[in-house]
Amino acid sequence: MVKKVGKQQIAIVQILRGVAAVFVMFFHYKNELVTDTALRNALDTVFNGGYVGVDLFFVISGFIMVYITQKNEGGRQEAIRFLRKRLIRIVPLYCISTIAYLYLIWQPAMQPDLLKNFARSMLFQPFNATHSPFYGYASLPVGWTLNYEFYFYLLVAVSLLFGRIKWLMFFALFLLLQFALPQGFGVEPFSARYNSRRLLPVFYLLSDPMMWNFLFGIGIGFIFVNKPIKERLLRVFGNGLVLLIILVVFIWKYLTGHKIGHGPLEAGWILALLFLALLLWSSRLSWASRTWITYLGDISFSLYLWHLPVQLLVQKVLYRFEWGHLITHGSILVVNVVLTIVVSHFSYRYIERYTMKWPEIALLKKHKARIPQ
Repeated sequence: MVKKVGKQQIAIVQILRGVAAVFVMFFHYKNELVTDTALRNALDTVFNGGYVGVDLFFVISGFIMVYITQKNEGGRQEAIRFLRKRLIRIVPLYCISTIAYLYLIWQPAMQPDLLKNFARSMLFQPFNATHSPFYGYASLPVGWTLNYEFYFYLLVAVSLLFGRIKWLMFFALFLLLQFALPQGFGVEPFSARYNSRRLLPVFYLLSDPMMWNFLFGIGIGFIFVNKPIKERLLRVFGNGLVLLIILVVFIWKYLTGHKIGHGPLEAGWILALLFLALLLWSSRLSWASRTWITYLGDISFSLYLWHLPVQLLVQKVLYRFEWGHLITHGSILVVNVVLTIVVSHFSYRYIERYTMKWPEIALLKKHKARIPQ
């Protein structure tokens, strides 16, 4: 039985998306500061593990896919429509931010591989088959995570072809890629270490343990949209005690660095538990539907993609005016953060929101074309 999702539950998802993006941003920004200062030490303590925002993004993505497809009957047209919407959501902004980044870092020596690597990035192709889970990153370094997102969406789209049994087929495909594929090449599941050069890099990615973070989110999504299961778990999570325990465990792991790397057996499982606990606990709260922190979630994708280009832009301006020595100062960190939020605001408003309307605009034009003049 499906229950309509209230605004407060959506609010917590948006808040966590914003938090994840901010943690990744500070993880990258803090490294420019002078070491052994009070500010740098404080930021190291809080954001040394900021990369786990990526794992949280993946868990949230899995959850969202269940939520937005819960009434989707599937079929060829629905699969095409789903994948088209996902690509429109990702590709235009990813392309623009990548071009901006490449423009800022361009050197003549980069010319031979520049276009080739850009094309591979836009096609969500890993650069190489080594160093899991990054596999060579992408032209815009944070783009390595979008490779995972794209192939997760592709798996969901393929599963939609099977109609009502879409999630059964998804699990079958997922297990095939995570267990049968590695074992077929003599590799233990969860190791992501292949010795065969016959395998394309994309298959390394598809069988990488990072994909399990999406599966965690899917499981949480099924709990969330199923009223009987949700009501039972609300008895456990409703009073906040379980949430507090999970939060304490996460903070301990995060601050001590104990098994807090990428992947389901490191940061993934505790982030999934924390997400589930927050989702259920917040369902009994009354939240304002629109706040600055939920808006941070709205612009989280722009913030995630633009924070490195903005950092480079600030550095180039400082060097241009011979103020390069200021790059390691805390004041420039503030400039980077504020400018990133401003750029992300306009990016969300004039790029993301506009491109998301493309399917509606195309449908309207098609409808008008059919009207006799």
